[in-house]
Amino acid sequence: MTSEKLQILHKTNAIRALYDSFESRLGYKLIMREARHFGCYKDEYQRAHPLHSHLREMEDVLLQELDLPEGSKVLDVGCGAGRVAVRMAKHGLFKARTFAVANGVQSRVNVHDCDYRDLRGNFANDSMDGIYSMETLVHATDLQTMFREFFRVLKPGGHVAFHEYNHVGKENAVDHVDRYISLRRKYFFIRQGKLDKPARAQAASDLVELGENFNKDAAMFAGEMWGPGVMRRMLEQAGFVDVVIQDMSKNIRPNVRLFFQLAYVLFLVLSTLRIEGRFTNACGAMYGWWGQDLWQYVAVTATKPFDGTTRS
Repeated sequence: MTSEKLQILHKTNAIRALYDSFESRLGYKLIMREARHFGCYKDEYQRAHPLHSHLREMEDVLLQELDLPEGSKVLDVGCGAGRVAVRMAKHGLFKARTFAVANGVQSRVNVHDCDYRDLRGNFANDSMDGIYSMETLVHATDLQTMFREFFRVLKPGGHVAFHEYNHVGKENAVDHVDRYISLRRKYFFIRQGKLDKPARAQAASDLVELGENFNKDAAMFAGEMWGPGVMRRMLEQAGFVDVVIQDMSKNIRPNVRLFFQLAYVLFLVLSTLRIEGRFTNACGAMYGWWGQDLWQYVAVTATKPFDGTTRS
């Protein structure tokens, strides 16, 4: 086996380990009802509950972003338990096991085990009206090849829509540490005091390191790559046009706050025992809230032009 294949296998195993962990399975079952994405809120000050209705609302937002007529054929890349796919199918979209059958849409949903970077074994050129993904592309490795495959599979005029995480630029972290410092003091009872320039730089370094460690532990390989302008550049290089990137960070903030509140006491215990690194989701909940000024939740849409040349 080549070094490249070994590396891919290692990363694939890391993703499986994350989603198969007891921590993940418990959270998805009890809190998320098997959803694996954030809920959508009208503003950042709303109450997070009832969570289920806001999860559905985020799925409806993605459906609207696809902007396709009933009967369209749509590919869900990274379908997880199939929750979003079932939601789409109930609205008359696509033909792309257990969850689909339970919801009575098995005739409209097909499930395939594929590699993002090579869909040729299952999907022909110009065969899909739309492609969407809900917070799963962040686990992909070769992003440019993945977007080229999306372009190949889409029909001319077809749409791609996905929701993902985007960092604002680590080099600017020192300009975004005020909220982090304030929250650390509030929740960890750190004594108030004036921070000089070196102390602010250290706080920024600590926050960046926390984010990098989370991306690594959560197998979010694209999380380190998607800085300012990167998503747009990759999509345009793949051939897409009309790329729109909308910052929805405030629309998920109540959900981010809820995850932080649920993980807070546990994280205090884990960090006291110095074993917090073993609990990826708890660490992610802390970073998501503390470092909310360093990352964005974005909704991305793009179109394959009608004169787009399919790349074989």
